[in-house]
Amino acid sequence: MKKLKKWIIRIVVILVTLFVCLVLVLYNMVAVVGMYHKVKYGLFGHPDTDVLCIGSSSMFFWSTFEQDLEPNSAVNVGIPGAVIGDWIPEVDSLVVPFKPEIILIYLGANDLHKDNPDVVLSLKEMETLVTLLHEKVPGAKLYALTVYSTTAASDHFKDDDQFNSGLKSLAEKYSYLEIIDVASALRDSPTKPKEGIFKSDNVHLNSAGYKIWSAEVRSVLYGE
Repeated sequence: MKKLKKWIIRIVVILVTLFVCLVLVLYNMVAVVGMYHKVKYGLFGHPDTDVLCIGSSSMFFWSTFEQDLEPNSAVNVGIPGAVIGDWIPEVDSLVVPFKPEIILIYLGANDLHKDNPDVVLSLKEMETLVTLLHEKVPGAKLYALTVYSTTAASDHFKDDDQFNSGLKSLAEKYSYLEIIDVASALRDSPTKPKEGIFKSDNVHLNSAGYKIWSAEVRSVLYGE
């Protein structure tokens, strides 16, 4: 009887632990999507690709990336909700296996568009990520997209500008890094985003916004 009780307790503890883990996963979009990418490509293989797109939700929701990046092949492993620090431990699993020639990076918005952002820390983390990417995939050219300002985070224009200026300084420091300034293209003025480029949440780009985004990307990659 005592042995039975012990086994029942163990089973209950295991079930409770599994339930807690499930709840944590369900409410952690970064973990869920990151795991989705790992399982998907773990099962079906990592295709060698010309361009690998990494970053947060703005990269993830770029639904036309394949046609926009033609004639190069492309894979998108963007993760909604990701901050810069989330990507540092994911380089080995979500970047290296694809052996990309070009890596497009859009990160920083979730670090900046919140209460009391630390721009200096965000830039340090971006430098850590960029140098790690170069160490792990030394043959790849890195392109960092500037963080665009949104109407929902209109009080963070200065933070965006400071961060983007820091990105440009990093590109001057590291020859393997280049900047794609989507932020300037998506503004009408230094303190006003273009009209009609956001979804209803006033955060994420709609198709009109992505047309501008992709045009800037193509301009830098292909000289168009």
